[in-house]
Amino acid sequence: MMITQSLLSFIGGLGIFLYGMNRLSKGLQKAAINKLRHQMGVLVKNRLQALIVGLFFTFFLQSSTVMSIIAVGLVSHSIITFVQALGVILGSAIGTTLTVQVLAFNISQLSPVFIFLGVIFLVFISTDRVKPAGEVLLGLGLVLFGISYLSQAVSPLANDPFITEWMLRLTSQPIWLFLLSVGLTAALHSSVAMIIIGISFYSAGAMGYEEVIWLVLGANVGSTVPVLIASFSVSREGKRVAFAYLVMKLSIVVVVGMMLLIFPVISIFIPGEAERQIANFHTAFNIFLALCWLPFLALLAKLMTRFLPPSEPRQVVHISEQYLAIPDEALIQTEKEVLKLSRYIQTEIIAPIPAIIDGNIDHHVIVRKEEYIDQAYLIIQQYLLKLAQQDLSKEQSDQEVKLLYMLNDLEQIGDIVLQISANIEKLRNQHFELVAEDAERLKEFIPTIEDILQHAITACEEKNNKQVRKVIREQGALSEKERDFRFDHFNTLLQQNEYNPAISAIYLDLVNQLMRLQHASMNISRTVLGII
Repeated sequence: MMITQSLLSFIGGLGIFLYGMNRLSKGLQKAAINKLRHQMGVLVKNRLQALIVGLFFTFFLQSSTVMSIIAVGLVSHSIITFVQALGVILGSAIGTTLTVQVLAFNISQLSPVFIFLGVIFLVFISTDRVKPAGEVLLGLGLVLFGISYLSQAVSPLANDPFITEWMLRLTSQPIWLFLLSVGLTAALHSSVAMIIIGISFYSAGAMGYEEVIWLVLGANVGSTVPVLIASFSVSREGKRVAFAYLVMKLSIVVVVGMMLLIFPVISIFIPGEAERQIANFHTAFNIFLALCWLPFLALLAKLMTRFLPPSEPRQVVHISEQYLAIPDEALIQTEKEVLKLSRYIQTEIIAPIPAIIDGNIDHHVIVRKEEYIDQAYLIIQQYLLKLAQQDLSKEQSDQEVKLLYMLNDLEQIGDIVLQISANIEKLRNQHFELVAEDAERLKEFIPTIEDILQHAITACEEKNNKQVRKVIREQGALSEKERDFRFDHFNTLLQQNEYNPAISAIYLDLVNQLMRLQHASMNISRTVLGII
């Protein structure tokens, strides 16, 4: 009964610790991730600076996974190079060890204070400015409380004969300890949690220092597994970073592991006492990792590029659900995909309209292009709806809604151009054609629509709304175009003394569709300005 209770307490303490780490990391992300992301792009100029930035930013954000995702995002935007991203990853590995160093201090007795302050900030004050601080305090309190609970749960387990015998068998085979640590770290998605478990067992006397060292090595390899698995659904840059991270960690683990097997006494030269010595070994291992690989990052980058070449099958939308854990990064990546779709629509859908009117583009070509737009629309829409289920700030929520509005208008543009193509196809099937003057008037209006969309895309990319405001101010003059089209059409008919009801009806339909096209493009401009 005692053992059952201890096991339940152990699981409960671990759960509290992991939840606390999650709240702590998310609170820190909400507080400063946008500024940190921008600063990373500014500060990282070479691999050494990248390592330093990765170290401090990871310690601040309390998540090496978040740092990996941000680094991959910056590489895909060509803000930093792949070599610099690897430097950030090496720095993040050291930054994670600082968390263990802090948690190795015996400050668990302060957990109630942090939990109390966190609840006060979240429940009683609860403003957008204060909430992140509340999450950080609550998360830190839960982490410390979880460690205390884990330590109390491990002590009875260490005195149980069955557990003791099982631990003796396990500790006699370091490789099994290593593999167990790899598996548990991958399952928990936290190397810090695995090392804290090792420290708890060491403090309770259930494991010796030499055995916990193998848990630390396993935790370092296990931390690469979730990143590797997630990389299968991300960009080619993300895959390269994940595989490079595995290669770097595994290679140094093999070297250090062989040294420990041949010369076990090496580990005792790590300074510190009790728990601190384990934390110091973890830090020393990752500093050794950085020293070994930092000079060879360019070579590793070349190998990874050769192993995973740039060419990859064309995909409608390439956006990973991995980013959902970091709403700011998810919004940046989604905006990138929306703008990519905007440019596709501008060049492949709107620009060819004059050729469609002249009958030089087959209707089936436009159908295929519109199907591509529909696929992209559905993927991005579903992604944004999943993102809306996350804990978003008001600013993030506004940006998510803004992207949904833009997406809907872009999809509508595709539908309208398909209708234009269908009308031209209808004329062709009836062996009719538009009056030359009418066709020219329609074609002359297309560059205006292209410019409206182009200004919106540029404003969104460069965060400069000057041209968009100018376009919106000219909306009144553009609205008069429909009346001019109709007037000129009927005036041409009177001059030529010809009237074909079928051609006239289709022409007026085309006018209506072009005005809807202009209206949808104008809506995108308004959305960019935040007028929804």
